[in-house]
Order: sequence, then structure tokens, then C-alpha cells
Amino acid sequence: MSDGATKKDPGGKLQQNEGTNVLLNKDKPDVIFPFSVGKYLAEVYHSAKCLTHFCNVVTCGPNKGKVCLPTKSQNAFGCDNHGTLVLNSINGTAPTTPFPLPKAGTCTTKCPVINTKFTALFDLTQYIVVPFSSAKGSVNGSAPYLLPFFGPSGFACTSKIAKTDLANYGFRVFGKGSAGGHAITKCGDTH
Repeated sequence: MSDGATKKDPGGKLQQNEGTNVLLNKDKPDVIFPFSVGKYLAEVYHSAKCLTHFCNVVTCGPNKGKVCLPTKSQNAFGCDNHGTLVLNSINGTAPTTPFPLPKAGTCTTKCPVINTKFTALFDLTQYIVVPFSSAKGSVNGSAPYLLPFFGPSGFACTSKIAKTDLANYGFRVFGKGSAGGHAITKCGDTH
């Protein structure tokens, strides 16, 4: 979340992946700001609107304690705080497929996904981090109880539902890894 202006910090602080700070709305045509394609897609196409301008918790009334009111088809966590920011091409490469993006909230069957040919310099690989385990049955440091979820043959690497959700939320889905693998671009491999 952004921090608005205070006596100690009159300019406030801008946070990446959040476009509701009033400082971003002063000079709209000239704003270049870091925003994750995945975060943008999650907010614009899968999240409810924030109930308050800065996406803070409501402090009174019938929605006290809430940040948003998601429908059954929206995330039950987080809210849409992309504000007035939009995604644009970098080096002539579109960030998503399709691009330009459809109207916010309009994807019901096929949502925009990250463009696999997006400028590699701006890629940021995300990993699932779990504690190292040397317990019996561990595979490359992954505990046996985590393998059904995060191992090469686990849910995150093999389930069509998981792969579709990952793609819809702007993540590239890596191919299946191997029990002895350590490739950084293979699902389920450890590094």
C-alpha cells in the first residue's frame, strides 16, 4: 500500500504494483512506474474494487474491517488498486496476449496472459520457497509432505487447473521438472 503525505514525509511514498497514490495522478501522461504484469492482471481481471481510495480497511459502518467485497468469481484476498495506471509495450513488445487489453473485468472464459515473447530483461522469476528438509523421503531438499503440491509430479506442476490459474494471473508456467533436477526454469526442481 502507498503511504500518503505526512508531516515527517510530505511527499509520501510510492509502492510498486499500486496505482492509487495521489502522487501518481498529478502528471499522468509522464508517469513511468513499475507494475508487475501478473499483479496487474490479478487486480484488473480477478479482484474486487477497493472500498476506500487507498485500499485501507474500512473503519466504520456495515463494511467495517473489510477492504473489498469480492463476488464468488473474484479473489477473496486483495483488491484492485491499479488506479489509473495501464500496461504498455516495452521495446515494441506487448506485455500480454491479447494486447491491447480487453476492458477491465470482462474476461470470463479466457483472460489475458503474459506474452511469452515479452522483453526478457524485464522478466522476474518467482519461486515457491519451502524449508530445506533432510527427512527420510525428501527429494532434493523438499519434504515428503510438500511433494504432492510442489514436487515435479505435484499439483502446481501437473494440474491443468493450477497451470490455467497461474497463466491467468500473469505467470509463465514452466515445464515439468524431474526428481533429481535443479533447473531454474523447470517446475518442481529445487535450486
